Amino acid sequence: MPAPPAAASRRFLWSLLNSVGISGEEGEIRFTQRRDDRHEGLHLITRHFRAEQDISATVASREIPMQRGEHIGLNFQYTYTPDAFRWLLRDQGGLEIVREYESPDARFLTAICRK
Repeated sequence: MPAPPAAASRRFLWSLLNSVGISGEEGEIRFTQRRDDRHEGLHLITRHFRAEQDISATVASREIPMQRGEHIGLNFQYTYTPDAFRWLLRDQGGLEIVREYESPDARFLTAICRK
């Protein structure tokens, strides 16, 4: 399973929320991590803000009210094992992997491919 959310990711998300007038005292950012059953090794991470009180956000000079308990979907990302990455490239993308390069810390894999 993927690692817990990094502090840098939370700071980035808060900066987006702050830009529309939402502060940390008004709610919380929640991360959800789950396995994607479509293929072994795929993991989906979603992020959303949950209002702890009635608030409003200002977008393009328009005030948008939110009630306590409402959510704002922020973004999502996939993480995957090296085998799942290869499956995505070959089976889903129709690519041939020509060469692979692993990062020095073995956390990342880069692939050179051809169609």
